[in-house]
Amino acid sequence: MKKVISGFVLIIMLAFGGCKPHSNREIVVFPTHQKATLSEISIPDVLAMPQNIVILCDNIIIHDALTDWVFKVFSKENFEFKGNLIRRGRGPMEEVDVPYLFRSFGKDAFLFKGTNAIKVANIQEDAGGLHLNIMNEFVLPAAMLSELDFFLLNNKLCSSISIKSPEKDFRCFHFNTDSVFEWGEYIPVSKPALPPYQIFYLAKFTTVHPDGSRLAVVYQNLPILRIYCTESGKVLHQLYMADGSKNEELLQRNLFESGFLTYYWKIKSTGEYIYGLYRGAELSFEEGQIPDFASKIHIWKWDGTPVMSLELNRPIFSFDITPDNKQIIALSIVDVEKLFVTEIPWN
Repeated sequence: MKKVISGFVLIIMLAFGGCKPHSNREIVVFPTHQKATLSEISIPDVLAMPQNIVILCDNIIIHDALTDWVFKVFSKENFEFKGNLIRRGRGPMEEVDVPYLFRSFGKDAFLFKGTNAIKVANIQEDAGGLHLNIMNEFVLPAAMLSELDFFLLNNKLCSSISIKSPEKDFRCFHFNTDSVFEWGEYIPVSKPALPPYQIFYLAKFTTVHPDGSRLAVVYQNLPILRIYCTESGKVLHQLYMADGSKNEELLQRNLFESGFLTYYWKIKSTGEYIYGLYRGAELSFEEGQIPDFASKIHIWKWDGTPVMSLELNRPIFSFDITPDNKQIIALSIVDVEKLFVTEIPWN
C-alpha cells in the first residue's frame, strides 16, 4: 500500500571530570567519502506514516503516526511482519499519543513517552504473538508533560526537545530532589526575544552511548555535533560540518525565510560510532507531500574523530544501525511498503 501524504505538515519536522572541551569554527573534513546502494525489501501493507525505526535484538520496531497501532514489529532476520504493539486510545493498555522519538534502552528494551509517563518495555513472544512487557515507568512532572525526546541518565530523566525555548540543551527532572532544571551547555546560538511557548526554537536529536558515559547531539537548523560528558554535563567536542552563519543570523532574528537550511534529522549510535542523517539544504515540499529527508549519513567516533561521509543512492526518512556496525536499515515516508538495507562500506 502506498500512502499519499498531502496537506499534512509535521511541526516536529520542522569524560569525565578534568576533560577539556574541544571547540572551534573549523569545518570538519571527513577522511573518506563512500557511496552505498540501498536494497529494497518489500513488506506487508501495514504502514501509513512511518517516522522512526529502532533495531532491538531480533526485531525491527517502527513507529507509525497514522495507524491505530503505534508500533509495528518486523523480524530483523527476514523482515517478516510480526505484529503490532500499543493501540491508540484511552482504554486499558492503550495510549492517546506516543511521540515518534523513542529509543533503545539497554540490550533488550526500549524507552518511549506515554500519555503521562516515560516507560521502559521489552517485547515478549509466545504462541499467542507479541506482548509488550512494561519493565519500569516514570511519572512525568507537570513541567515536562509537553517535552518530546526523553532519555534516562544518572538519576535524571532528560528531554532534548522542548516546546518552551530553553537556555541550555536539555531540560531534566532529578528523581532524588524532585526538581526540574536545565542541564548541559547553552544552546549554540544567541537566543532571540521569543514569545512564551515558541515551538521548536532549535530542534535537536540526541543519542546516548550504551555505557551512559557520553551523549551526542545534532541540530536540525545548525551543522553542529556536540559530544557531552554525562558526568559533568560539559561539552567535550563541538564540531562544525558546514558554515552555518546564515542560519545563525536568521535564528537570532527569529526568521525562517528563503534560503534557510535544514541540517540534521536523526542521530543513532553504537558503542563505537555516532551516525547522523544529514541534509545541508533547504527542505522543499512538492505537491503538498512531505519528502524523505536526506541521503547522506555522517559518521564519527565517540572521541569526535570524523570517520566517513556516506552517500546513499536515495533519500531516507529514518534509519538505525546494527550493533556490529555492519548494516543500515532505513525507512521511507514516501515508499511506505518497503524497507531499505545496505552494508556499510568500511573498506
